[in-house]
Amino acid sequence: LSPAKMEDMVEELSKIAILKPRYMALIVNVLPDTEGEVEALFSKERTNLKKEEVKQIIDIIGKYKK
Repeated sequence: LSPAKMEDMVEELSKIAILKPRYMALIVNVLPDTEGEVEALFSKERTNLKKEEVKQIIDIIGKYKK
């Protein structure tokens, strides 16, 4: 990803209330493709993502990863 695309993605991810900056960094570094991968990323974290939040993350990544 270009730096500009990464900034835009982080800006969109920041609209998901539960995502803290370190969670966003984790997502940007890994760029998961599936809901399962997102859930695996957060399996050891102390946060519980709802299904719709996981779907939002995948949709946002998909938009910028093309």
